[in-house]
Amino acid sequence: MPLEQENGGFYDRNLDEDYLAWVETLNAAYRDGSLSDDSFADDGTAFEEKVKSGKYATMLLDGTPQQGGNLQIYRSANPGKEYIAIDGPQSTVGHEPTLNQSGITGWMINYITKDCKDPAKAIQIFTYLLSEEGQMLMNYGIEGETYKAKGDGTVGLLPEVKDLQLNNADQFKKDYRMGEFMFFGHDRHKSLSSDAFPESVKQLQEWGKGKLKPHFILENINPDQGTPEARALSAINTKWNSTLVSMIRAKDDATFESALAAYQAFLAENSWEQIVKVRSEKMKLNKEKLGIK
Repeated sequence: MPLEQENGGFYDRNLDEDYLAWVETLNAAYRDGSLSDDSFADDGTAFEEKVKSGKYATMLLDGTPQQGGNLQIYRSANPGKEYIAIDGPQSTVGHEPTLNQSGITGWMINYITKDCKDPAKAIQIFTYLLSEEGQMLMNYGIEGETYKAKGDGTVGLLPEVKDLQLNNADQFKKDYRMGEFMFFGHDRHKSLSSDAFPESVKQLQEWGKGKLKPHFILENINPDQGTPEARALSAINTKWNSTLVSMIRAKDDATFESALAAYQAFLAENSWEQIVKVRSEKMKLNKEKLGIK
């Protein structure tokens, strides 16, 4: 779907006609009995356990972080079987894939609370985790204990650590948790070794090549916290989550359309036009920073 309107303003991708056609397709699958109600009720723990045992026939994932261990457990326990990435819903009107990639403002914005007893120490931890030494520790551990350096500038996990990563992912996570601490992670150090990721996600990552598109113009465009628009957007996001589930689980076309109409009315009642204006203005500033005309 487009990232912006033709005039450069914010584009509401949730209400894109092509996207909604795919939501209707999911609803048809639900009515046909091909989608389980468990899909809407499983919490994080239940989801992980079902992935490990291969209980899901198909999953829609927004990326591989935090998924490698669970996928590897299923792969190791079932030789010759594994979850693979396949082409899913695509544009029916000719748009190229626009899957989001890593941003330029960081995976998340990290804050130190006003109640922190030692803010300077907290900043030191932040700084260390983003340093060369901190990044190597998070991704590969300690040289000589968990990994070894190779003559060509790359590194490799020691055999016993690699074996644990492949054949006992839960224990690997418990003992090391290397390569999965996303909060201060970036990809530069991942390129130093093929061991940075378990085998279970490598095909998924290869599948994504050529499908990613920068979403830099959409970064940090939400209304500032504490403003009426920010409070309205929070309510809208909650409403959309419940609306999307209601549409997918709708028993008939009328129920589907009713849920969608109720959401559109909710937008009108909760400052949506003002939120779009704020987002459009911040998108313009992003473009100026990035030198995009």
